Amino acid sequence: MRVLFVYKYLTLGGVEAVLRARLDGLEASGIEAHAWFFHEYGGRSIFRGREDRLHVGPVEECLRWARRERFDLLSSIDSEEVLPGFAGTPGGPRLIMECHSTYLANIEYLRGLAAYRPAAVFSPSEGHAKLVRERVGEGIPVRVVPNPLREEFVTEPPPFPAPPPRPVVAWIGRLDDHKNWRGFVEIIGLLGRRGVEHEAWIIGKAVEADGPEQLLKAAREAQVLRRLRWLGALPYGRIPVFLEPWPAAAPWPRRTRLPSPSSSSPAGPAPSSPPAPPNPPPTASRS
Repeated sequence: MRVLFVYKYLTLGGVEAVLRARLDGLEASGIEAHAWFFHEYGGRSIFRGREDRLHVGPVEECLRWARRERFDLLSSIDSEEVLPGFAGTPGGPRLIMECHSTYLANIEYLRGLAAYRPAAVFSPSEGHAKLVRERVGEGIPVRVVPNPLREEFVTEPPPFPAPPPRPVVAWIGRLDDHKNWRGFVEIIGLLGRRGVEHEAWIIGKAVEADGPEQLLKAAREAQVLRRLRWLGALPYGRIPVFLEPWPAAAPWPRRTRLPSPSSSSPAGPAPSSPPAPPNPPPTASRS
C-alpha cells in the first residue's frame, strides 16, 4: 500500500511531528508513506533522514503526482485545497480527510465535505471528533486516530549533563493566545505564592512581533520573573534530551509528562510538568 499525507505548511510544528512518526512507523509495517506540503517555512529538519519521502509544491502538482504514482490513499490534514481534485474525477487515490485543528473557523470546510465522497474523516481524540461530527453530518464515517509518538520520546534519552537544582514546571508550545500560555504564567504565580519550590520554563517562539513584550508584561504582573526561563528556539531534535532533567530535579525516580497543547491536539492548555504525588506511573504525551 502507498499513502500520501498532505498538509499546507512545512514548519516546526505538531502536524509535522505526527507525520514524521507516521513515516517511520508505517515503513516498519511495510507501507510506503510520503508527505507533501504546499509551502515551506523551515520545517525540513523534522524529516532528516527521510528526505526521499518529503515533497513540497503546489496543490495541482501534488494531485497530478499522486495519480501518476498510483497512491492508494491521499490523506489530507486540514488542507481543503485538495478537494476540487476529487470532485467527480474517476480513478486516483481514495480520499481521507484528517481534521486536527481546534480553531473552529478553520474547520468549517467540513460542512461541504460530502460532495467529495471521502472514505472517512480522522480526528485525534474523542472530544475533537464531536466537533467533526457536528459539521460533517450523517453518511461520512468519523474515526478517532490518536497522534503517534516517535520512538525517542518513549525510550530513555541519554543523561542530561547539568540537571536543574529544583523541580521544573514546563510549558511547550507557541506563544499563541489560543494555546493559553497566559494561563500557564498565572499557574506559576499561584505556585510561587503558595511557596512551592520550582523553576518555570516556557519553550516556544512568539507568533506576534510584540510577543516577547507580552510575555514580559504577563510575567511581571504575575510576579514570576525570578523563577521563569523562556527558551524561544529549541531545535525539534533536542526535545527528548530537554525532557531528561526532570528525574534528577524532582523528588521521584521517573519522569511523568502531562499533555501540552498543540495545533493538532485538542486536549487544552495543560502544562507539561511533574505532578505532586510521589512515584507516579510513567506516561508520555505528544507536545
